[in-house]
Amino acid sequence: MPELAALPDKDIHAPWKAKPDALKVAKISLGADYPMPVVDHDTARKITLARYAAVK
Repeated sequence: MPELAALPDKDIHAPWKAKPDALKVAKISLGADYPMPVVDHDTARKITLARYAAVK
């Protein structure tokens, strides 16, 4: 994605976890130039696993 081209390779898959300095250098403003994630998958996974455990 051209919006993420200036980010370091380690940050392109989760730019919302990138350090503020890296975002500043890449001229990315999360929520304006690139959207924030809709779902926090780590939290959703924990909730889902807890629900599965409750059913067992």
